[in-house]
Amino acid sequence: MELEEEPSLEIRYSAEEAGKVFEQVESRSGIRFVVLQKQKHYGSRDWNPTAKCRVYWEHPTVDPDLSIPIQFDGQPFMFVGRKVMGCHQGIDKNREKKLKYYEQKKQNSDAGFFIKERKPRTSKKVNCPAQIYSLQIAKFPDYGVSANTSKDRRIASKQLREDLQNDVEVVYNSIYITKIPKLSDHKGHLVAGQINDEIVPAPVRPPPKRRNRANNLIKKCAEVTQSITNATCNVKDEPYLQELLLTLETLQNSVIAHTLDIEALSDQSMSKRARLTNIPVANEVTIEISTNDENFGT
Repeated sequence: MELEEEPSLEIRYSAEEAGKVFEQVESRSGIRFVVLQKQKHYGSRDWNPTAKCRVYWEHPTVDPDLSIPIQFDGQPFMFVGRKVMGCHQGIDKNREKKLKYYEQKKQNSDAGFFIKERKPRTSKKVNCPAQIYSLQIAKFPDYGVSANTSKDRRIASKQLREDLQNDVEVVYNSIYITKIPKLSDHKGHLVAGQINDEIVPAPVRPPPKRRNRANNLIKKCAEVTQSITNATCNVKDEPYLQELLLTLETLQNSVIAHTLDIEALSDQSMSKRARLTNIPVANEVTIEISTNDENFGT
C-alpha cells in the first residue's frame, strides 16, 4: 500500500486485516494516529443483524472529506460500526480541561495555600485535520438483486427483514472499508513520503530533557518546610513547642555546617586549580622588587 496524493479506499474482510492498514499508514507516513471515535460494534464478533436494522443498497457521499461512498453492487448491506482515527498532532481535546486545572491551582495559591508553581506545557497539537475513516458493514449475498430497481430492492429488503424477525439463519459477510487521507491533509508538521517530488524525512522526536535531581529535592525540602510552618501555627502545647524548637535548631545547624563544608571544598578546589595553572589565587598580592634601582637602600 503506497500513500497517494489523493484519498484511497482499502477493503479488508476482518478486523485484524483492517488494523494492519492503520499500521501501514503510520509506518509509511511516520505519523502516529490516535482513536477519536469507535462505535460499540466496530470489530466486535457479538454483533448480529436484526429486523430493526436499516437495509441499504448504496450509500452516496454528501461530503467527500467526511464520508465513504458505497456503490450499488446488487447486495444489500447494514452498517455495523465506525472507527475514526486522527493525527496525534491534531486537535487538543483536553485544552479547556488543562486551562481550568491551572486556573484552579492559581486560585488556591492566591488563597494562601502553598502550591508548587509549574508552567503549563506547550502542547504539541497543531490542529492537523488528517483523519482515517473506517466503516464496517455486513453484506447479505443471498438476498441480492440483478436489476437496480426500486421494486426488486423493496422485495429483497422485505424478505431479509422477515427472515431476521422469524429467526431464520441468515448468512452475511463482514467488510471493512477504510479511507486513507491524502498526504497534503497533514498540516503544520512534517510527513514522511513524497510531496511535490520532494522527499520529506520522518520527524525525529528530540531526546527527553534530563531533570536535575538536586533541584527537585530542593523543591521537596521547601514544601516540607512550608508544611511544618503551617502546621506549627495550630500547636498550643508549650513543652512540645520547646522540644520542636530544639530539633529545628539542630537541623538548622546541620544544614549550615554542610553548606560551609561545601564552600570550603570549593575554595580548596579553586586554589589547587590556580596553582596547577600558575594563576595567582584571588586575594594574593605578588610584589616584585628590583635590586638594580639606584635609590635602593638610600
